[in-house]
Amino acid sequence: MLKHLKHKIINLIQKKEQKKEFLVNNFIDKILTKISIFLNIKINKKNRIYNL
Repeated sequence: MLKHLKHKIINLIQKKEQKKEFLVNNFIDKILTKISIFLNIKINKKNRIYNL
């Protein structure tokens, strides 16, 4: 019984950690996407200047 309970608690903690990790990764992904979009726009503006 105690072993089972311990296992359940460990499982819960691991799930929480995974969720946190997922949220952090998601957040980092969003930031990287924004940065790459921003950089893309800058590069595109530069290219447009060169294209003229």
